[in-house]
Amino acid sequence: MCININLNMNYIGYYRVSTKKQWKSGLGLDAQKEAVKNYVKKQGGEILDEFIEVESGKKNDRPEIEKALNISKENKINARDRKIKFVVVDNPNATNFTLHILVAVAEHEREMISKRVIEALVQAKKRGIILGKNGKALSKKNKKDADYFALKLKPLIEEIRDRQIKTVSRILDLKG
Repeated sequence: MCININLNMNYIGYYRVSTKKQWKSGLGLDAQKEAVKNYVKKQGGEILDEFIEVESGKKNDRPEIEKALNISKENKINARDRKIKFVVVDNPNATNFTLHILVAVAEHEREMISKRVIEALVQAKKRGIILGKNGKALSKKNKKDADYFALKLKPLIEEIRDRQIKTVSRILDLKG
């Protein structure tokens, strides 16, 4: 999403991902930034600043969007006077009314997904499925595999240590 903060085609970029894993990969953010950059370029505008939020869509407390909106206050633009235009670059012609409807639909769908998952888990329990069983079984197997792998590497690690090898190329020479 980007925010058009005045009539001179200046924009504030606002990007959000839901998880730290998405933030670390950067892929979702890069795609959002590219979309905003392309949109602003087509409008002949300029991105004045950018804000990134790593926050679930379930939360309403979003400090970075607040910072972006505060820029409008610094420029003496009042959101209620409709001088701030929110632009979702995937749907740039959406009005504020349309955006409110889309947000409400997304919120409703998120709640419905949550209810369906909870109900599916209840049904699974009724059928006698022990939830979390696979995780415990896999954990034991993975630990066993990791211990076996460590035992296989132990002689090589001891040789590296005993010979005081400190570079990767020297370690690779051991193999040949």
